[in-house]
Amino acid sequence: HNSRILIAGAYRVEEVSLGRDGERHPLEPLLNEFQSSFGEITIDLEQIRETTGRDFVNALLDTEPNRLDETFRQELTRRTHGNPLFTIQLLRNLQERGEIILDEQENWIASTSLNWGSLSPQVEGIIGERIGRLDQELQDLLLVASVEGEQFTVQVLEQVQGTAKRVILRHLSRELEKRHRLVQEIGEAYVGGQRLVRFRFVHALVQQYLYHQLGTAERVTLHKEVAETLEILYKEDSAIIAVSLARHYREAGVREKAVEYLLQAGDQARSLYAHQEAVNHYQQALAYLKEMGETEQAARTLMKLYLVYHSSFDFQRAQQTLEECNALWQRLAEHNSKRLLPLARDPYRLSILKVPTLDPGLCETIFELELIKELFCGLVELSEDQTVLPASAKHWDVLDSGRRYVFHLKRDLFWSDGTPVTAGDFEFAWKRVLNPATRSSTANLLYDILGAKDFHQGRIMDPDRVGVTAFDSYTLVVELGEPCGHFPYILGDPTTFAIPRHVVECEGNAWAEPGRIVSNGAFQLESWDRPSGKKAYFTRNPHYFGSYKGNIERVTLTFYENELDMYHSFVAGELDMAEFLLPQLQQDEWKHYREVGQLHISNLPFVDAIYFVADRPPFNNPNLRRAFALATDREKLAREIESKLPATGGYIPPSLPGHSPNVGLPYDPVEARRILAAAGYPEGRDFPPVSLLIELVGLEKGDNLVFAFLQKLWKENLGITIQKCRQDPAARQFEVDQEFHFFFLGWFADYPDPASFLQTNYLIDQCRWQNPIFKRLIEEGRRTIDQNKRLNLYRQADRILMKEAAVVPLFYGHIYELRQPWVLKPSGSSIYNPQWKDIILMPH
Repeated sequence: HNSRILIAGAYRVEEVSLGRDGERHPLEPLLNEFQSSFGEITIDLEQIRETTGRDFVNALLDTEPNRLDETFRQELTRRTHGNPLFTIQLLRNLQERGEIILDEQENWIASTSLNWGSLSPQVEGIIGERIGRLDQELQDLLLVASVEGEQFTVQVLEQVQGTAKRVILRHLSRELEKRHRLVQEIGEAYVGGQRLVRFRFVHALVQQYLYHQLGTAERVTLHKEVAETLEILYKEDSAIIAVSLARHYREAGVREKAVEYLLQAGDQARSLYAHQEAVNHYQQALAYLKEMGETEQAARTLMKLYLVYHSSFDFQRAQQTLEECNALWQRLAEHNSKRLLPLARDPYRLSILKVPTLDPGLCETIFELELIKELFCGLVELSEDQTVLPASAKHWDVLDSGRRYVFHLKRDLFWSDGTPVTAGDFEFAWKRVLNPATRSSTANLLYDILGAKDFHQGRIMDPDRVGVTAFDSYTLVVELGEPCGHFPYILGDPTTFAIPRHVVECEGNAWAEPGRIVSNGAFQLESWDRPSGKKAYFTRNPHYFGSYKGNIERVTLTFYENELDMYHSFVAGELDMAEFLLPQLQQDEWKHYREVGQLHISNLPFVDAIYFVADRPPFNNPNLRRAFALATDREKLAREIESKLPATGGYIPPSLPGHSPNVGLPYDPVEARRILAAAGYPEGRDFPPVSLLIELVGLEKGDNLVFAFLQKLWKENLGITIQKCRQDPAARQFEVDQEFHFFFLGWFADYPDPASFLQTNYLIDQCRWQNPIFKRLIEEGRRTIDQNKRLNLYRQADRILMKEAAVVPLFYGHIYELRQPWVLKPSGSSIYNPQWKDIILMPH
């Protein structure tokens, strides 16, 4: 301003003015050069008189009509940081190469062949002159940094360069940042307990220039060294740099590693509904897999692509991908049938908390879910990375713009009693779940099927009007009311599994009891002395159609009253594997098991929350619900319950698309007391007695800690003492029948979509909370095809849920798994997919 202007570039300032009253503008030489290149563009110097950075880019582009969109402008700004000289030269270079062209309306547009990677000779000369002034040691440092990217890590330079960290920091901070202004420190990242120092190039064009100075062989070597160093640094959190690792290994020519991280990056993008990014990563991985002859991995990747297209409602590409994939699956079925490992000598010893039912249609808890998925099989199964894979259905077609599915069953499907599995068994199972008399708590998972909701809620009585039909013994036709992007995932839930009609019609609801149960999964129940028996025994199902990648023949399942006893049994060597919802040991013990590779932590779309019964006094008053929410210190609670993540965001957890951080009501006990007093209960006086239901399913340690914490906190902050209420242990299904006023329960997603929390969650129904706007948003989200709009609708609904305090999330969950060293199993939790058939027990 006024008499001072600084320009970092190849030109020095001879004359400075504000450009008023006909005076010369300081950027006029550069702008005239740009104008002469584009010819027809006229630039208003006053328009960009006092602009910088992104403002300069916008002002420069807007001097003439253009259709250069936000993406183009962001990329231009990112590469030049609004430096006038670099911006003008880069634009001129794009224009000269025909990558910025005039359309028929004389608007400047970017062509489809836009290439940011090429620098103009002018820009190269300017940057080269600046780099040439540096000492050789500094130049070498920047060359290595350019391989990591526009942002780079001091610890990577330390390892690759073999130079002490303090020396590198001195070079970067004193010379390259303060003196030469080529780099800038951007802060620190804490990964796996270590502090990583991060810098960036001030201009992306500088990094680009340096990278192009390296020879091909040198680049390959450096990319490999950088990738290996990053893997070590991020060994606990490699997922957060999967895209970067994929790029480095791709440039290094290490295809196996490149595929690993391309798939990981694609999975992340798919989980966030970043569809185009997911497609790009999967297609790159697929090209490598085909070159490498990895047929099974290629087929799985095609299924991932199918799910992306399906989720984005691109049903034409989804169907094309299914057709391409079908041939690979058929080839694999023939190959895998011949792959048999020698059977393990010992049984696989597992633990589980008490399981009330083995009936897929009545499955409610994660403990039942794990076991049922080993015993039964649906049309598809979910893999450990949340990919839908063919199971009973050898293939299927998606028709009528996603409204009709035709599933073609395999011809070698049998129940464990030798009876064939038919499409009629699937139709029978689905309509049994929807029958109100069954009282299935998961029937709403099928509401997208034509007529399903009306049949379940009694508005239609004829089951034949539900859109599920066995066309013949091996063809199942499913019709939806509207297209549903996440419908393939629902097919992996036990709600959709077939059940043996011939047994159910004979035995009634007792068909799934020991001694009567008939199943079609990889394993079958051999014996279980219920209800007093503490062990159940399983063997391979001789009639199972699929392959066994593992060597387990027998499984011994021990039932425990609580997780702490399970942990002690594992330590004593009595179990091969044990899963926990809560850590059962001290931090130093967890650290030891993690270091020796026996502890595995899976992030689950899981939330532990307080649910208010909103139609029962006193919590039919939303202000009182808010007071309790504001008086709840979630972060302190998460510290009390070790290794938990405080749920300060919305009800939709961070591992699902649509999560909203920091939308939960804050911890504000002063405001809570003010609300309580305004409602007529100053300092909690005369507040009616209230009871909190705690469901004890072997989680007494965690549940008791939560109750004791909340009881103490609400007494201190509100002056109210709550009572504990326990659910009737004989009750099969949770319902708000007892005289309690709120309840504490966990909920996890049945499928990786926010609808599993907001649309098909029966716990919200048990709140008896009514909000017409919330209901409208959820219904609109169910019908909306545009995923961005749909996620926005769910976020709005989530905010209403938080504001109304019908639900108060406490913490987001994990699954903790301990394995003995001799257990080899796929990664991920067994909650979502059957795994006994793929586990290998090493001799021990």
